[in-house]
Amino acid sequence: MISSESAAGYGDFMNQLNQNEYGYRLHVTLFPSLMQGEKAEKSIVDSLLRINSKISEFDIVVIIRGGGATLDLECFDSYELGSHIAQFPIPVITGIGHERDETIADMVANKKLKTPTAVAVFLIETIKDFEVRLDEYFSTIAEVMSDAISETTQLLDHYSNRIFRKGQNVVNTSQLHLARFTNLMNSGWKNALKIQDTMLEKTKHTLSHQPLKTLEVQVKMMTQLERHLNSISPESILRRGFSITTINGKNVNRIPEIPDGAETITITQLHELTSRVVDSKKRKQ
Repeated sequence: MISSESAAGYGDFMNQLNQNEYGYRLHVTLFPSLMQGEKAEKSIVDSLLRINSKISEFDIVVIIRGGGATLDLECFDSYELGSHIAQFPIPVITGIGHERDETIADMVANKKLKTPTAVAVFLIETIKDFEVRLDEYFSTIAEVMSDAISETTQLLDHYSNRIFRKGQNVVNTSQLHLARFTNLMNSGWKNALKIQDTMLEKTKHTLSHQPLKTLEVQVKMMTQLERHLNSISPESILRRGFSITTINGKNVNRIPEIPDGAETITITQLHELTSRVVDSKKRKQ
């Protein structure tokens, strides 16, 4: 603020500023200056130079004075003062207090107003306009963020459902393959047990009609048979690196014709593999 500390216009300006209806608080630093007379021009220019020396502390410069005779405005028509105002690095607002007269200082200022009170009102309304625009920007940002969050939530729900369905399908498929493998293993063991039961019955019949020597022979045969059964068990076959391949639960060796594109299940000791037949050819016996 460049003004005379005792000027009535300075008092009006500060009252209007401090009692604004929005509760805004502006920090004002007064650079006391002569506002009329021969030394007024130099006094105002000196104040501008002092402000410029610490320009980073300020946003605008306000030059005000109250009313007075037209001759009292002579200092505001000087070239030197007008040159400093026109080239000043931050905006300069004038409120010199004459409605009909326009000085050079008014012409080159960033904004000219009629009275000091009008300058205070302008500053308050400018801040209010900025606050309104800021609120609108925040509202727009909030709406955009809300839409973005909603879209992201929907996308996450979509992928979450897809992952759940995919996982459920994998579990169902694994359970089906396990059931097939269990049936296959049970079927093989049942056949082996039937053979063993038949051999035992024959052995019992033989033992009841043959002497002890025959018994020893039969015991050896039973031992060999047990070893043989163990060697041909599915677990033993899988441990030796062989595998069991089925189509729809049936061993491929029992299927006369295997169509191209058929899905096969191959069971090894460590893995269960699902494959699709690309080409099927019968081997020569």
